[in-house]
Amino acid sequence: MEPCHIHVRRNEDVAKFWIEPDICLASSYGISSKDLTGIKKIITENKNLIMEKWYDFFSS
Repeated sequence: MEPCHIHVRRNEDVAKFWIEPDICLASSYGISSKDLTGIKKIITENKNLIMEKWYDFFSS
């Protein structure tokens, strides 16, 4: 299984962020740097919740 990560999609634009060990952009297509920075901020603010839901989903 891959490490904890999140996919972000807006229409045809996509991005993937690794959550562990540190939040970082894995890949993106069509999303501006400014928007990626904002997305990373939201992920950072919600890291614990994202990780909790990730492990709940993949442990069942």
